[in-house]
Amino acid sequence: MTRNVGIIFAASIPLVVLAFWPTYLSQPLSQADLYTHLHGAAGAAWLLLLIVQPLAIHNYRFVKLHRFLGRISYGLAALFFVSGMLLSHHRLVTMDDTRFAAEGFGHFLPFYASIVFAVAYILGLVYRKLPDAHGRFMLLTAVPLVDPVDRKS
Repeated sequence: MTRNVGIIFAASIPLVVLAFWPTYLSQPLSQADLYTHLHGAAGAAWLLLLIVQPLAIHNYRFVKLHRFLGRISYGLAALFFVSGMLLSHHRLVTMDDTRFAAEGFGHFLPFYASIVFAVAYILGLVYRKLPDAHGRFMLLTAVPLVDPVDRKS
């Protein structure tokens, strides 16, 4: 299962594009705020990491690449987590009462997803010496992608 996870994530790219097409990807860049752009870039980079790292570790010639990307993931994971929290906070504080009543509670799910992401990532680091556990915890860091994709189906 974990041997094919990079390929599975690569195959999920059309779902991610579909999920973010109406509200972000099809809109002019100037329409979105800095928080949205930052979180979108961090999320795209994280998805790319979830594709490349498993492929690198399962091709034993690229173990050094896997470890190098692992070191890069420290900053990228922090950026993805913080940008998600900032984006959710920004959206909540800029809503008026009517809009909050209609859609506000839907913005609490990203807070939950960010917490799940952080816990899975930290556990992946803790268990990095146990390849199966490490891989499965890193797989769980994709949970924040499920909500946006699920909302479009």
